[in-house]
Amino acid sequence: MPHSILHFLQSSDCPHVYLLSMGLTEDTYRATSEMPLGAQKRLAQTIIEKARDEEILAIIRDLAILEFSIEKKNPMQRNGRFIETLLRTYMIRKEEVSYPKHRPGEILNPSLLTRQAWESVKNAAALKLTSEEYTHFMKDSFYPLALQYLQESFPKAGISDGLSTTETTQPLNIHPDMRDLTLALPLAVNKLLVLQALKTQILETPWVVKNTWFFSHPVVQGKRLPQDVYALYRFIEKAEKNKLSPQKAYENIVQYAQKTLDSTKSRDTQPNRLHQEIVQHKTLITHYRPSRRLTELNEDHAFRLAARQGDLATLQQIITDNCPNFFIAKF
Repeated sequence: MPHSILHFLQSSDCPHVYLLSMGLTEDTYRATSEMPLGAQKRLAQTIIEKARDEEILAIIRDLAILEFSIEKKNPMQRNGRFIETLLRTYMIRKEEVSYPKHRPGEILNPSLLTRQAWESVKNAAALKLTSEEYTHFMKDSFYPLALQYLQESFPKAGISDGLSTTETTQPLNIHPDMRDLTLALPLAVNKLLVLQALKTQILETPWVVKNTWFFSHPVVQGKRLPQDVYALYRFIEKAEKNKLSPQKAYENIVQYAQKTLDSTKSRDTQPNRLHQEIVQHKTLITHYRPSRRLTELNEDHAFRLAARQGDLATLQQIITDNCPNFFIAKF
């Protein structure tokens, strides 16, 4: 089923965890333009309700990187892809708290979180565009685009110039008000480690395997696995051997789990309970460690100093020492 991962995201209680730990491929992101606007809005609302602000801003950055990968001339300009809906929905949610709709003409001063959302877009541009492309984007598109989004969301408001920012071609753009410096970093989750955590779960589960006559079920590391679980294990093996990217391997795992559930009468079996957790991305909640320790690094003097100096080597070492599931990606 092409792009079925989008269907699973819409039905998941924790789509933000999938986007933070696995993310979308370019093809799947491109296919978000085929999602009805109502479905995009419901997905955006679920993400905003379930995720912390720093996680939402990281998702915006990652989606913006994908947007700049496939659209360099007119990014985020009514192309119908998900970054537009998520960004608009997030801004409206944050600005509605402070801006009363019933007072036309009142000046809207964008909140810190709205400004940080656009900083995330700008950081994505600095990471993905060439120096010339980035300069053009910042000069001709960035501020008008941000202003357009706010004016369309709050047509009766006057908009202050609070979105104007200092231009930079550096991948580390530290906003003076930014408390969470990790948002300025192109941080990524080590997807292979997430897959290997699922592999460990598979191997440590005491599977009840029946009908083992003639060795009908495969044995892995001395442990007999149900066939439908062994298939998941094989996808992880392919990622470990670089035959599949971890991202693609996990997409295959989700699609296989759904196919298995569709073809069986009872879901209340040991393998199918795992398949349901995978389809709903609940396994990622177990294996993805969001970033409490990562957030704590914002109070670390050495981390803040390295971030402000753009010292990537020191930053990576501090992150590795404290949050081994994360690394500074090179897009």
